[in-house]
Amino acid sequence: MGLTIEKHCMKKILGFDALRALSVVLVILSHVGIIGSVSSPILKAFFTVFNANTGVTIFFVLSGFLITSLLISEYKSTGSISIKNFFIRRALRILPLYYLVVAMTMLIYLVGEFRNFPYVRFQTILHALTYTYNFIPSALEKNFLSHLWSLAVEEQFYLLWPFVFFLLIGKTYRLVLFCIAFVACCFAFYFVSVNWGELQGTFSLDRWFIPAAYPIIVGCLFALLINGVNARERYAKVLSSPLALACSFILVCSPLFLPQTVSFVVHKLAIVLGIAGIISWIFLNQSSLLVKHMDWGPIGYIGTISYGLYVWQGVLTGNGSYREIWFFPPPPLLGALLTFLVAPLSYHYFERWFLVRKSRYSKDSVPVTVHSAANEHLQLR
Repeated sequence: MGLTIEKHCMKKILGFDALRALSVVLVILSHVGIIGSVSSPILKAFFTVFNANTGVTIFFVLSGFLITSLLISEYKSTGSISIKNFFIRRALRILPLYYLVVAMTMLIYLVGEFRNFPYVRFQTILHALTYTYNFIPSALEKNFLSHLWSLAVEEQFYLLWPFVFFLLIGKTYRLVLFCIAFVACCFAFYFVSVNWGELQGTFSLDRWFIPAAYPIIVGCLFALLINGVNARERYAKVLSSPLALACSFILVCSPLFLPQTVSFVVHKLAIVLGIAGIISWIFLNQSSLLVKHMDWGPIGYIGTISYGLYVWQGVLTGNGSYREIWFFPPPPLLGALLTFLVAPLSYHYFERWFLVRKSRYSKDSVPVTVHSAANEHLQLR
């Protein structure tokens, strides 16, 4: 049996910035039309799996995994969690940039109105302001704001999960059962909603909190299996093995070889489970040479500013080739270039000010569970 101790490691978990970088690059490549324009059969097959949808899924699973790991860490250190501090941290990280971008869009809307280009309705902006863009009627949706649906799902998750965690943390199995039940509800929604013809045409039902949040909950579930209050060491040992990593990659790539008759829901679940497995393997193998080099140079930096890249790219690329107003959004490739110019400036001269204040409501360090090849197991207790 491996050595079990409690140890605080660096705040930054190695390898996660590389995942964030991959996520946002896949989204941008999709939105500028590069993925859709490939002609090579091999690339076409590759991009049927690795595209904007997979990029958003990585963000979702990683979000659930990290938030739950931090809540577990806080509970084990203090015997409780501060929901107030949780919300303050999330607000300082997410809201300032989000509302800056929405405010800029509203300004362009006013200019558009002045020039007789009324391209955004008040209801559209209201959905953006209230983090309910995932519930917006299709007729009110605008392409250059459509990426806000995923941020809305995450924000709704942040409003729910701390309370569920606080109420059920006494026994890890209760939280595990909640996660499983939530995922089951999501898939039940998928199957039942097929018959909601009129509603299907009015809304993007797959973006509603249920079922869209299930990848986040899967991330929560894997964090609980590894680091839960009564988590069993064998879960970490299994998920940290090379075989687990190989199986996870197979699951992610499974739509390439599964029969087309297999339900798309099965495809999505396989990808989500595979991503969760890869995230868990990286988290548990911080001493691995591969993990240590994942965040190399530009890759790590793109991951660091990935939130800004994601928020800005939607507005600046228009989330596709669709255009509605005389000067905005710019052409997709120009929008992508502007994104990579604006996001670093936004991070260093706007976001960092709030991140410094966010750290006041965080613990000094983040415990990380590591299972090395030498069988050294640093398990949170």
